Amino acid sequence: MKTRLTTLFALLGALVISNLPAAAEEHSSITASNAIVVLAADADKAIADALKLARQQGKHVLVQSCANGCTWCKVLKKLLASDEKLAAKIKSDFIYIIVDTSDDPGNSFSKKYADNTNHAVIFLALDADGKRVGLKVGTEVVEGDPEHPDTTFHISPDTVMKFLNDWSPKK
Repeated sequence: MKTRLTTLFALLGALVISNLPAAAEEHSSITASNAIVVLAADADKAIADALKLARQQGKHVLVQSCANGCTWCKVLKKLLASDEKLAAKIKSDFIYIIVDTSDDPGNSFSKKYADNTNHAVIFLALDADGKRVGLKVGTEVVEGDPEHPDTTFHISPDTVMKFLNDWSPKK
């Protein structure tokens, strides 16, 4: 009987995993700084859990939104995963959550955590008690290129590192 239950639970788990929305699967490949990837509907619980971990580990919580069709969300996600200095900073000072806002028709995530912004790029830091210590949205993250101010935009690793340094726990 015990073997049958174990098999049943394994099959149910496989069924649930195989039916995750495509957006969650797309974002689940992120490994930088051990990111926790959740759908917007699960953001409150994930943030609450991350706050508990942050208190235990003396860290802050870093939350990044990412949506299908948002090029700059993906650029930021890739930068945080590929830049060794940024990844190391995140790993040492933050519990990192990526919230997939692709299927958040009421914008509940941005209403609650980002002052109801209509930007898809949301970069937020909370201290271990849940108090906001930093928020950057849209053009505060995506910058114009000084050499080509009318046509070229980018996300600067130096700017992101400044955010992280400003938002890190004071040790």
